[in-house]
Amino acid sequence: QEYTQQLDQWNATQTLYPLQSSVQQLIEAQVLRSPDAVALTAGTQHLSYRELNGRANRLAHHLIGLGVGPDVLVGIALERSVEMAVGLLAVLKAGGAYVPLDPDYPTERLAYMQADSGIRWLLSHSALTDALPQVAGVHAVYITRRHMPPALRALLDFLVERFAAEPAWGAPPPGPTP
Repeated sequence: QEYTQQLDQWNATQTLYPLQSSVQQLIEAQVLRSPDAVALTAGTQHLSYRELNGRANRLAHHLIGLGVGPDVLVGIALERSVEMAVGLLAVLKAGGAYVPLDPDYPTERLAYMQADSGIRWLLSHSALTDALPQVAGVHAVYITRRHMPPALRALLDFLVERFAAEPAWGAPPPGPTP
């Protein structure tokens, strides 16, 4: 009786998701519905759907510029964090696939996983540089901006907010035309 209740009733958590939409499309749709709603919380850090999507888009464009696309694997060696979620979403938006690498794994295991998977790019923090093995043909991409001077970070934040508020390129501004 109790076992059946636990198994059947309490575990009835099935949810139908639109299978024709990708994860990145679902997040973009949520941005349109409620851009300022909290999408992600990690410790004391919170990101809205707009912020998550914006950060992932910027990183995805950078990854595309590096050649990430279909059939390209990207390693991700990050602790569970906002940056990890941004990195995962960015790789998907770039059209690639990610290979999760736990930075706490032994160095030999991480080296084997990088070499065996054939990744060319490894998303990580600059703080983890010493902990991660250097594998021939694998290039690090640091997704944090901690190494940038504060003034440059502030300028980038200002520009991102400014351009995010602009109408789409090529689209006329809303309202009557004079």
